[in-house]
Amino acid sequence: MSITGDYLSPTINGEFYINKPPLYSWVIVGSYKLFNEYSPFSLRFPVVLSILIHGLFIYFIVRRYTDTVVACMTALAFMTNGRTLIFDSMLGLLEHSLALVIYCGFMVIYILGEKKKYLLLFTISYFMAALGFLMKGLPAVAHHGIALLVYFIFTRNFKTLFSKYHLAGIFIFMLTLAIYYIPYFSHNQISPETIFSKVFHESSKRYYFKGVGDFLHIFLEYPLDIAYHFLPWTLLLVLLIRKNALFIIRENKFVFYNTLLFLFNVPVYWFAALKNPHYLYFILPSLYTLLIYIYYRSDRADWRVKFVDMVLWIAIGLGALAIGYLPFNKIVSGTPLLWVKAFFLLSSFSLLFILYYRFKSARLFLFVLAVILFRLIFNWFVLPQRISSQQLYADRALQVHQIVQKSPLYIMANYPAGYYDGVTYYMEKYRRDILRLNHKIEDNAYYLVDDANVKQYPNEVLYQFPFNYMDNNLRYEGNMYLVKFKPQ
Repeated sequence: MSITGDYLSPTINGEFYINKPPLYSWVIVGSYKLFNEYSPFSLRFPVVLSILIHGLFIYFIVRRYTDTVVACMTALAFMTNGRTLIFDSMLGLLEHSLALVIYCGFMVIYILGEKKKYLLLFTISYFMAALGFLMKGLPAVAHHGIALLVYFIFTRNFKTLFSKYHLAGIFIFMLTLAIYYIPYFSHNQISPETIFSKVFHESSKRYYFKGVGDFLHIFLEYPLDIAYHFLPWTLLLVLLIRKNALFIIRENKFVFYNTLLFLFNVPVYWFAALKNPHYLYFILPSLYTLLIYIYYRSDRADWRVKFVDMVLWIAIGLGALAIGYLPFNKIVSGTPLLWVKAFFLLSSFSLLFILYYRFKSARLFLFVLAVILFRLIFNWFVLPQRISSQQLYADRALQVHQIVQKSPLYIMANYPAGYYDGVTYYMEKYRRDILRLNHKIEDNAYYLVDDANVKQYPNEVLYQFPFNYMDNNLRYEGNMYLVKFKPQ
Protein backbone atom coordinates (compact mmCIF):
# COMPACT_ATOMS: atom_id res chain seq x y z
CA MET A 1 0.00 0.00 0.00
CA SER A 2 2.72 2.45 0.95
CA ILE A 3 4.56 1.69 -2.31
CA THR A 4 1.53 2.05 -4.61
CA GLY A 5 -0.26 4.75 -2.61
CA ASP A 6 -3.50 2.78 -2.96
CA TYR A 7 -4.76 2.34 0.61
CA LEU A 8 -8.16 1.00 -0.39
CA SER A 9 -6.98 -2.13 -2.19
CA PRO A 10 -4.67 -4.55 -0.36
CA THR A 11 -2.60 -6.76 -2.65
CA ILE A 12 0.03 -9.49 -2.38
CA ASN A 13 2.51 -9.88 -5.23
CA GLY A 14 0.32 -7.51 -7.25
CA GLU A 15 -2.78 -9.71 -6.86
CA PHE A 16 -5.88 -8.48 -5.05
CA TYR A 17 -5.95 -9.77 -1.46
CA ILE A 18 -9.61 -10.11 -0.46
CA ASN A 19 -9.32 -12.68 2.34
CA LYS A 20 -9.44 -9.96 5.00
CA PRO A 21 -10.29 -6.24 5.06
CA PRO A 22 -7.30 -3.89 5.38
CA LEU A 23 -7.63 -2.17 8.78
CA TYR A 24 -4.58 -3.88 10.27
CA SER A 25 -2.64 -3.23 7.07
CA TRP A 26 -3.30 0.46 7.68
CA VAL A 27 -1.95 0.06 11.21
CA ILE A 28 1.28 -1.44 9.86
CA VAL A 29 1.60 1.31 7.25
CA GLY A 30 1.15 3.86 10.03
CA SER A 31 3.95 2.19 11.99
CA TYR A 32 6.21 2.23 8.91
CA LYS A 33 5.56 5.94 8.50
CA LEU A 34 6.02 6.62 12.22
CA PHE A 35 9.53 5.15 12.17
CA ASN A 36 10.17 6.14 8.55
CA GLU A 37 11.47 2.70 7.65
CA TYR A 38 10.43 -0.76 6.53
CA SER A 39 11.88 -2.88 9.30
CA PRO A 40 10.99 -5.87 11.47
CA PHE A 41 10.81 -3.46 14.43
CA SER A 42 8.21 -1.20 12.83
CA LEU A 43 6.28 -4.30 11.70
CA ARG A 44 6.16 -5.70 15.26
CA PHE A 45 5.68 -2.40 17.07
CA PRO A 46 1.84 -2.47 16.76
CA VAL A 47 1.84 -5.98 18.27
CA VAL A 48 3.84 -4.96 21.35
CA LEU A 49 1.83 -1.74 21.72
CA SER A 50 -1.44 -3.69 21.53
CA ILE A 51 -0.25 -6.12 24.21
CA LEU A 52 0.71 -3.28 26.56
CA ILE A 53 -2.52 -1.32 26.01
CA HIS A 54 -4.54 -4.51 26.41
CA GLY A 55 -2.76 -5.25 29.67
CA LEU A 56 -3.58 -1.76 30.99
CA PHE A 57 -7.24 -2.11 29.99
CA ILE A 58 -7.45 -5.48 31.71
CA TYR A 59 -5.94 -4.02 34.89
CA PHE A 60 -8.28 -1.03 35.15
CA ILE A 61 -11.42 -2.95 34.21
CA VAL A 62 -10.79 -6.01 36.40
CA ARG A 63 -9.78 -3.79 39.34
CA ARG A 64 -13.15 -2.08 39.08
CA TYR A 65 -14.98 -5.32 39.84
CA THR A 66 -12.48 -7.29 41.96
CA ASP A 67 -9.39 -5.82 43.66
CA THR A 68 -5.96 -4.45 42.79
CA VAL A 69 -4.06 -7.73 43.31
CA VAL A 70 -6.39 -9.79 41.11
CA ALA A 71 -6.43 -7.07 38.45
CA CYS A 72 -2.66 -6.63 38.36
CA MET A 73 -1.97 -10.37 38.24
CA THR A 74 -4.62 -10.94 35.54
CA ALA A 75 -3.03 -8.28 33.34
CA LEU A 76 0.46 -9.69 33.93
CA ALA A 77 -0.72 -13.23 33.20
CA PHE A 78 -2.15 -12.08 29.88
CA MET A 79 1.08 -10.31 28.88
CA THR A 80 3.40 -13.10 30.05
CA ASN A 81 1.70 -16.28 28.90
CA GLY A 82 4.13 -18.54 27.07
CA ARG A 83 2.59 -18.19 23.63
CA THR A 84 2.68 -14.40 23.71
CA LEU A 85 5.99 -13.84 25.44
CA ILE A 86 8.08 -16.48 23.70
CA PHE A 87 6.54 -16.78 20.25
CA ASP A 88 3.96 -14.35 18.91
CA SER A 89 5.15 -11.05 20.38
CA MET A 90 8.03 -11.11 17.88
CA LEU A 91 5.74 -11.66 14.87
CA GLY A 92 3.65 -9.15 12.97
CA LEU A 93 0.35 -10.90 13.67
CA LEU A 94 -2.91 -8.96 13.75
CA GLU A 95 -4.45 -11.16 16.47
CA HIS A 96 -3.28 -9.09 19.44
CA SER A 97 -4.77 -5.90 18.00
CA LEU A 98 -7.94 -7.83 17.15
CA ALA A 99 -8.04 -9.26 20.68
CA LEU A 100 -7.84 -5.74 22.12
CA VAL A 101 -10.78 -4.57 20.00
CA ILE A 102 -12.93 -7.62 20.82
CA TYR A 103 -12.16 -7.46 24.55
CA CYS A 104 -13.10 -3.78 24.63
CA GLY A 105 -16.40 -4.70 23.01
CA PHE A 106 -17.02 -7.40 25.64
CA MET A 107 -16.32 -4.98 28.46
CA VAL A 108 -18.46 -2.20 26.95
CA ILE A 109 -21.39 -4.63 26.96
CA TYR A 110 -20.92 -5.41 30.65
CA ILE A 111 -20.06 -1.93 31.96
CA LEU A 112 -22.82 -0.08 30.11
CA GLY A 113 -25.25 -2.95 30.59
CA GLU A 114 -24.86 -2.71 34.36
CA LYS A 115 -25.58 1.03 34.08
CA LYS A 116 -28.54 0.28 31.79
CA LYS A 117 -27.20 2.67 29.15
CA TYR A 118 -28.38 0.51 26.30
CA LEU A 119 -28.06 3.02 23.44
CA LEU A 120 -24.38 3.53 24.24
CA LEU A 121 -23.95 -0.20 24.82
CA PHE A 122 -25.16 -1.19 21.37
CA THR A 123 -23.67 1.68 19.37
CA ILE A 124 -20.19 1.49 20.91
CA SER A 125 -20.01 -2.31 21.01
CA TYR A 126 -21.20 -2.60 17.41
CA PHE A 127 -18.62 -0.01 16.38
CA MET A 128 -15.96 -2.19 18.03
CA ALA A 129 -17.38 -5.22 16.19
CA ALA A 130 -17.12 -3.29 12.90
CA LEU A 131 -13.47 -2.50 13.62
CA GLY A 132 -12.93 -6.19 14.32
CA PHE A 133 -14.62 -7.09 11.02
CA LEU A 134 -12.38 -4.64 9.16
CA MET A 135 -9.39 -6.43 10.68
CA LYS A 136 -10.31 -10.07 10.16
CA GLY A 137 -13.84 -10.49 8.92
CA LEU A 138 -16.62 -12.58 10.43
CA PRO A 139 -15.00 -13.95 13.64
CA ALA A 140 -15.27 -10.57 15.37
CA VAL A 141 -18.98 -10.41 14.52
CA ALA A 142 -19.56 -13.93 15.81
CA HIS A 143 -17.85 -13.18 19.13
CA HIS A 144 -19.80 -9.94 19.48
CA GLY A 145 -23.09 -11.77 18.93
CA ILE A 146 -22.15 -14.42 21.48
CA ALA A 147 -21.24 -11.76 24.05
CA LEU A 148 -24.59 -10.00 23.59
CA LEU A 149 -26.48 -13.27 24.03
CA VAL A 150 -24.39 -14.21 27.06
CA TYR A 151 -24.95 -10.89 28.82
CA PHE A 152 -28.65 -10.43 28.16
CA ILE A 153 -29.57 -14.05 28.87
CA PHE A 154 -27.30 -14.04 31.94
CA THR A 155 -29.01 -10.88 33.25
CA ARG A 156 -32.47 -12.15 32.25
CA ASN A 157 -33.03 -9.16 30.01
CA PHE A 158 -33.35 -10.91 26.67
CA LYS A 159 -36.09 -8.58 25.41
CA THR A 160 -33.56 -5.72 25.15
CA LEU A 161 -32.05 -7.50 22.16
CA PHE A 162 -35.27 -6.64 20.27
CA SER A 163 -35.22 -2.96 21.18
CA LYS A 164 -34.65 0.14 19.06
CA TYR A 165 -31.25 0.48 20.72
CA HIS A 166 -30.12 -2.75 19.09
CA LEU A 167 -31.24 -1.45 15.69
CA ALA A 168 -29.18 1.67 16.32
CA GLY A 169 -26.14 -0.50 16.99
CA ILE A 170 -26.64 -2.49 13.79
CA PHE A 171 -26.95 0.81 11.89
CA ILE A 172 -23.58 1.98 13.30
CA PHE A 173 -22.05 -1.35 12.29
CA MET A 174 -23.33 -1.09 8.72
CA LEU A 175 -22.38 2.60 8.47
CA THR A 176 -18.82 1.87 9.58
CA LEU A 177 -18.43 -0.85 6.96
CA ALA A 178 -20.01 1.35 4.29
CA ILE A 179 -17.44 4.10 4.93
CA TYR A 180 -14.79 1.67 3.66
CA TYR A 181 -16.61 -0.56 1.19
CA ILE A 182 -18.44 2.08 -0.87
CA PRO A 183 -15.15 3.76 -1.94
CA TYR A 184 -13.57 0.30 -2.37
CA PHE A 185 -16.21 -0.94 -4.80
CA SER A 186 -16.18 2.39 -6.65
CA HIS A 187 -12.40 2.13 -7.03
CA ASN A 188 -12.16 -1.56 -8.03
CA GLN A 189 -13.99 -3.73 -10.51
CA ILE A 190 -14.86 -6.37 -7.90
CA SER A 191 -18.41 -7.27 -6.95
CA PRO A 192 -19.63 -7.25 -3.33
CA GLU A 193 -20.61 -10.90 -3.80
CA THR A 194 -16.99 -11.83 -4.58
CA ILE A 195 -15.62 -9.98 -1.56
CA PHE A 196 -18.11 -11.16 1.04
CA SER A 197 -18.23 -14.73 -0.21
CA LYS A 198 -14.43 -14.84 0.14
CA VAL A 199 -14.58 -13.36 3.65
CA PHE A 200 -17.23 -15.94 4.56
CA HIS A 201 -15.15 -18.74 3.03
CA GLU A 202 -12.06 -17.73 5.03
CA SER A 203 -14.07 -18.24 8.23
CA SER A 204 -16.11 -21.28 7.25
CA LYS A 205 -13.25 -23.29 5.69
CA ARG A 206 -11.99 -24.11 9.17
CA TYR A 207 -15.04 -26.23 9.85
CA TYR A 208 -14.05 -29.25 7.85
CA PHE A 209 -13.41 -32.73 9.17
CA LYS A 210 -12.14 -35.81 7.34
CA GLY A 211 -14.37 -38.09 9.37
CA VAL A 212 -15.66 -38.98 12.83
CA GLY A 213 -12.18 -40.00 13.98
CA ASP A 214 -10.72 -36.67 12.92
CA PHE A 215 -13.50 -34.82 14.75
CA LEU A 216 -12.98 -36.80 17.95
CA HIS A 217 -9.22 -36.29 17.77
CA ILE A 218 -9.64 -32.51 17.52
CA PHE A 219 -12.38 -32.48 20.15
CA LEU A 220 -10.22 -34.28 22.71
CA GLU A 221 -6.91 -32.61 21.82
CA TYR A 222 -8.05 -29.00 21.79
CA PRO A 223 -8.40 -28.46 25.58
CA LEU A 224 -4.88 -29.83 26.01
CA ASP A 225 -3.65 -27.45 23.32
CA ILE A 226 -5.12 -24.48 25.17
CA ALA A 227 -3.57 -25.58 28.46
CA TYR A 228 -0.18 -26.11 26.80
CA HIS A 229 0.09 -22.96 24.71
CA PHE A 230 -0.99 -20.58 27.45
CA LEU A 231 1.20 -21.94 30.23
CA PRO A 232 2.26 -21.26 32.89
CA TRP A 233 -0.98 -19.63 34.00
CA THR A 234 -3.29 -22.35 32.69
CA LEU A 235 -1.74 -24.48 35.42
CA LEU A 236 -4.30 -22.74 37.64
CA LEU A 237 -7.04 -24.73 35.90
CA VAL A 238 -6.45 -27.34 38.61
CA LEU A 239 -8.14 -24.91 41.02
CA LEU A 240 -11.46 -25.60 39.30
CA ILE A 241 -11.39 -29.22 40.48
CA ARG A 242 -13.69 -28.62 43.47
CA LYS A 243 -17.34 -29.07 44.33
CA ASN A 244 -17.94 -25.42 45.15
CA ALA A 245 -16.21 -23.97 42.08
CA LEU A 246 -19.47 -22.69 40.61
CA PHE A 247 -20.44 -21.15 43.95
CA ILE A 248 -17.15 -19.22 44.16
CA ILE A 249 -17.47 -18.04 40.56
CA ARG A 250 -21.04 -16.83 41.01
CA GLU A 251 -20.09 -14.80 44.07
CA ASN A 252 -18.74 -12.16 41.70
CA LYS A 253 -21.02 -11.19 38.81
CA PHE A 254 -18.17 -9.86 36.69
CA VAL A 255 -16.13 -13.05 37.10
CA PHE A 256 -19.19 -15.12 36.24
CA TYR A 257 -19.74 -13.05 33.08
CA ASN A 258 -16.13 -13.65 32.03
CA THR A 259 -16.52 -17.36 32.72
CA LEU A 260 -19.56 -17.52 30.45
CA LEU A 261 -17.75 -15.54 27.76
CA PHE A 262 -14.96 -18.10 27.80
CA LEU A 263 -17.25 -21.14 27.81
CA PHE A 264 -19.42 -19.94 24.92
CA ASN A 265 -16.70 -18.43 22.72
CA VAL A 266 -14.14 -21.24 22.83
CA PRO A 267 -16.38 -23.73 20.91
CA VAL A 268 -16.15 -21.42 17.87
CA TYR A 269 -12.56 -22.65 17.51
CA TRP A 270 -12.85 -25.91 19.42
CA PHE A 271 -14.84 -27.41 16.54
CA ALA A 272 -12.61 -25.89 13.87
CA ALA A 273 -10.33 -28.09 11.81
CA LEU A 274 -7.52 -25.48 11.87
CA LYS A 275 -6.18 -24.84 15.36
CA ASN A 276 -4.04 -21.74 15.84
CA PRO A 277 -3.47 -20.65 19.45
CA HIS A 278 -3.26 -16.95 18.58
CA TYR A 279 -6.94 -17.05 17.56
CA LEU A 280 -7.77 -17.25 21.27
CA TYR A 281 -5.96 -14.14 22.52
CA PHE A 282 -9.27 -12.28 22.66
CA ILE A 283 -10.70 -14.67 25.26
CA LEU A 284 -7.57 -15.14 27.40
CA PRO A 285 -8.35 -12.16 29.70
CA SER A 286 -11.68 -13.80 30.58
CA LEU A 287 -10.00 -17.12 31.37
CA TYR A 288 -7.25 -15.50 33.44
CA THR A 289 -9.76 -13.31 35.29
CA LEU A 290 -11.50 -16.51 36.40
CA LEU A 291 -8.34 -18.40 37.34
CA ILE A 292 -6.57 -15.57 39.17
CA TYR A 293 -9.74 -14.69 41.07
CA ILE A 294 -10.16 -18.28 42.28
CA TYR A 295 -6.48 -18.53 43.21
CA TYR A 296 -6.72 -15.55 45.57
CA ARG A 297 -10.12 -16.69 46.89
CA SER A 298 -8.68 -20.09 47.83
CA ASP A 299 -7.18 -21.03 51.18
CA ARG A 300 -3.35 -21.19 51.12
CA ALA A 301 -3.62 -24.62 52.73
CA ASP A 302 -5.78 -25.96 49.89
CA TRP A 303 -4.00 -28.85 48.15
CA ARG A 304 -4.73 -27.30 44.74
CA VAL A 305 -3.00 -24.06 45.70
CA LYS A 306 -0.10 -26.02 47.19
CA PHE A 307 0.17 -28.01 43.96
CA VAL A 308 0.31 -24.86 41.80
CA ASP A 309 2.82 -23.20 44.13
CA MET A 310 5.03 -26.28 44.19
CA VAL A 311 5.08 -26.74 40.41
CA LEU A 312 6.00 -23.08 39.85
CA TRP A 313 8.72 -23.29 42.51
CA ILE A 314 10.18 -26.38 40.88
CA ALA A 315 10.15 -24.56 37.51
CA ILE A 316 12.26 -21.75 39.01
CA GLY A 317 14.67 -24.33 40.43
CA LEU A 318 14.95 -26.09 37.07
CA GLY A 319 15.63 -22.72 35.46
CA ALA A 320 18.56 -22.19 37.82
CA LEU A 321 19.94 -25.66 37.07
CA ALA A 322 19.60 -25.13 33.32
CA ILE A 323 21.52 -21.85 33.53
CA GLY A 324 24.31 -23.61 35.40
CA TYR A 325 24.75 -25.93 32.42
CA LEU A 326 24.28 -23.27 29.73
CA PRO A 327 27.86 -21.91 29.48
CA PHE A 328 29.11 -25.41 28.66
CA ASN A 329 26.71 -25.88 25.73
CA LYS A 330 28.54 -25.64 22.40
CA ILE A 331 25.49 -24.18 20.61
CA VAL A 332 25.72 -20.91 22.58
CA SER A 333 29.49 -20.88 23.02
CA GLY A 334 29.84 -17.88 20.71
CA THR A 335 27.40 -15.69 22.63
CA PRO A 336 28.94 -12.34 23.63
CA LEU A 337 29.48 -11.97 27.41
CA LEU A 338 28.32 -15.54 27.88
CA TRP A 339 29.64 -15.94 31.43
CA VAL A 340 28.38 -12.52 32.53
CA LYS A 341 24.88 -13.29 31.25
CA ALA A 342 24.92 -16.76 32.76
CA PHE A 343 26.03 -15.39 36.15
CA PHE A 344 23.28 -12.76 36.10
CA LEU A 345 20.61 -15.31 35.21
CA LEU A 346 21.84 -17.89 37.73
CA SER A 347 21.94 -15.28 40.51
CA SER A 348 18.46 -14.02 39.58
CA PHE A 349 16.90 -17.48 39.47
CA SER A 350 18.55 -18.42 42.77
CA LEU A 351 17.29 -15.26 44.45
CA LEU A 352 13.77 -15.84 43.12
CA PHE A 353 13.91 -19.44 44.35
CA ILE A 354 14.58 -18.18 47.90
CA LEU A 355 12.08 -15.31 47.77
CA TYR A 356 9.37 -17.58 46.36
CA TYR A 357 9.74 -19.88 49.37
CA ARG A 358 9.64 -17.04 51.91
CA PHE A 359 6.89 -14.76 50.55
CA LYS A 360 3.85 -16.94 49.99
CA SER A 361 1.44 -14.11 49.19
CA ALA A 362 3.63 -12.83 46.36
CA ARG A 363 4.36 -16.13 44.65
CA LEU A 364 2.51 -15.48 41.41
CA PHE A 365 4.15 -12.08 41.04
CA LEU A 366 7.56 -13.58 41.70
CA PHE A 367 6.92 -16.17 39.03
CA VAL A 368 6.13 -13.35 36.58
CA LEU A 369 9.74 -12.26 37.14
CA ALA A 370 10.87 -15.81 36.48
CA VAL A 371 8.93 -15.84 33.20
CA ILE A 372 10.65 -12.58 32.21
CA LEU A 373 14.01 -14.23 32.96
CA PHE A 374 13.04 -17.14 30.71
CA ARG A 375 12.34 -14.56 27.99
CA LEU A 376 15.81 -13.08 28.56
CA ILE A 377 17.28 -16.53 27.98
CA PHE A 378 15.34 -16.66 24.74
CA ASN A 379 16.56 -13.19 23.72
CA TRP A 380 20.19 -13.83 24.50
CA PHE A 381 20.66 -17.41 23.34
CA VAL A 382 17.85 -18.37 20.90
CA LEU A 383 16.95 -15.24 18.94
CA PRO A 384 20.48 -14.69 17.60
CA GLN A 385 20.23 -18.07 15.87
CA ARG A 386 16.90 -17.08 14.31
CA ILE A 387 18.11 -13.64 13.32
CA SER A 388 20.95 -15.18 11.35
CA SER A 389 18.46 -17.28 9.36
CA GLN A 390 16.25 -14.26 8.70
CA GLN A 391 19.27 -12.29 7.59
CA LEU A 392 19.73 -14.81 4.81
CA TYR A 393 16.49 -13.56 3.21
CA ALA A 394 17.76 -9.98 3.37
CA ASP A 395 21.18 -10.91 1.97
CA ARG A 396 19.65 -12.87 -0.91
CA ALA A 397 17.24 -10.06 -1.73
CA LEU A 398 20.10 -7.56 -1.75
CA GLN A 399 22.11 -9.81 -4.06
CA VAL A 400 19.15 -10.01 -6.46
CA HIS A 401 18.66 -6.25 -6.28
CA GLN A 402 22.29 -5.59 -7.14
CA ILE A 403 21.97 -7.78 -10.26
CA VAL A 404 18.57 -6.51 -11.41
CA GLN A 405 18.95 -2.84 -10.48
CA LYS A 406 15.95 -0.93 -11.90
CA SER A 407 14.93 -3.54 -14.48
CA PRO A 408 11.51 -5.23 -14.15
CA LEU A 409 11.47 -8.23 -11.78
CA TYR A 410 8.69 -10.82 -11.49
CA ILE A 411 7.95 -14.15 -9.85
CA MET A 412 7.10 -17.12 -12.06
CA ALA A 413 6.15 -20.08 -9.85
CA ASN A 414 3.37 -22.57 -9.32
CA TYR A 415 2.05 -21.40 -5.96
CA PRO A 416 -0.33 -18.42 -5.68
CA ALA A 417 0.41 -15.00 -4.24
CA GLY A 418 1.24 -14.99 -0.57
CA TYR A 419 3.52 -18.02 -0.58
CA TYR A 420 6.72 -16.02 -0.98
CA ASP A 421 6.46 -13.63 1.96
CA GLY A 422 10.11 -13.89 3.04
CA VAL A 423 11.32 -13.22 -0.48
CA THR A 424 8.69 -10.59 -1.25
CA TYR A 425 9.24 -8.44 1.84
CA TYR A 426 12.95 -7.90 1.36
CA MET A 427 12.77 -7.60 -2.44
CA GLU A 428 10.15 -4.87 -2.19
CA LYS A 429 12.01 -3.19 0.65
CA TYR A 430 15.17 -2.80 -1.43
CA ARG A 431 13.50 -2.11 -4.77
CA ARG A 432 10.56 0.02 -3.55
CA ASP A 433 8.46 -1.75 -6.16
CA ILE A 434 5.86 -4.52 -6.13
CA LEU A 435 7.21 -8.01 -6.78
CA ARG A 436 4.42 -9.28 -9.03
CA LEU A 437 3.45 -12.73 -10.25
CA ASN A 438 3.84 -12.95 -13.99
CA HIS A 439 3.75 -16.06 -16.18
CA LYS A 440 4.25 -14.13 -19.42
CA ILE A 441 7.80 -13.72 -20.69
CA GLU A 442 8.78 -10.10 -21.22
CA ASP A 443 11.89 -8.80 -22.90
CA ASN A 444 14.50 -7.17 -20.66
CA ALA A 445 12.77 -8.51 -17.54
CA TYR A 446 14.18 -10.72 -14.79
CA TYR A 447 12.26 -13.55 -13.14
CA LEU A 448 12.43 -15.47 -9.89
CA VAL A 449 11.42 -19.02 -10.73
CA ASP A 450 11.13 -22.25 -8.78
CA ASP A 451 12.37 -25.72 -9.64
CA ALA A 452 9.24 -26.55 -11.61
CA ASN A 453 9.59 -23.58 -13.94
CA VAL A 454 13.34 -23.13 -14.33
CA LYS A 455 13.60 -25.72 -17.12
CA GLN A 456 10.38 -24.83 -18.85
CA TYR A 457 11.91 -22.15 -21.10
CA PRO A 458 15.51 -21.47 -22.22
CA ASN A 459 17.09 -19.11 -19.75
CA GLU A 460 20.27 -17.85 -18.18
CA VAL A 461 20.53 -18.51 -14.43
CA LEU A 462 22.13 -15.49 -12.77
CA TYR A 463 21.66 -16.40 -9.11
CA GLN A 464 20.34 -19.37 -7.13
CA PHE A 465 19.33 -19.76 -3.49
CA PRO A 466 17.44 -22.31 -1.34
CA PHE A 467 13.80 -21.54 -0.67
CA ASN A 468 11.40 -23.35 1.65
CA TYR A 469 7.74 -22.68 2.27
CA MET A 470 5.22 -24.55 4.41
CA ASP A 471 1.72 -23.90 5.67
CA ASN A 472 -1.21 -26.16 6.59
CA ASN A 473 -1.92 -27.11 2.98
CA LEU A 474 1.18 -26.55 0.87
CA ARG A 475 4.83 -27.38 1.27
CA TYR A 476 7.71 -26.43 -1.00
CA GLU A 477 11.34 -27.28 -0.47
CA GLY A 478 13.74 -26.46 -3.23
CA ASN A 479 15.40 -23.50 -4.87
CA MET A 480 14.58 -20.14 -6.34
CA TYR A 481 16.47 -18.97 -9.41
CA LEU A 482 17.02 -15.49 -10.72
CA VAL A 483 16.86 -15.91 -14.50
CA LYS A 484 16.63 -13.96 -17.70
CA PHE A 485 14.76 -15.83 -20.42
CA LYS A 486 16.40 -16.20 -23.81
CA PRO A 487 14.55 -15.05 -26.92
CA GLN A 488 12.58 -17.88 -28.53
